[in-house]
Amino acid sequence: VNIKCGPLKKTSRILEKLLLTPRQLGQDLDASRICDIVRGMGEAPSVGVIAKAVNELADHPDIICLRMKDRLLSAPSPGGWRDVSVALALIPCSC
Repeated sequence: VNIKCGPLKKTSRILEKLLLTPRQLGQDLDASRICDIVRGMGEAPSVGVIAKAVNELADHPDIICLRMKDRLLSAPSPGGWRDVSVALALIPCSC
């Protein structure tokens, strides 16, 4: 898998997500579901390689998978783009 680092999510996009998320009248803004501020991307030659990489991430002892969106087979974009989006957290090293 070829890994590439992406740019940080822009503050304007974070605020847009916060403000457009439905909430009850008087309820505070909730940023707990904004998980993709630091981003990266992996490209793979086949769906099988992608599946193996995602499974290795999910099974890694120093990684917590927060959310996964599988758009490989069930919901490709109108333009045909297919991906798996994984929001994860790294467990701090105790070394």
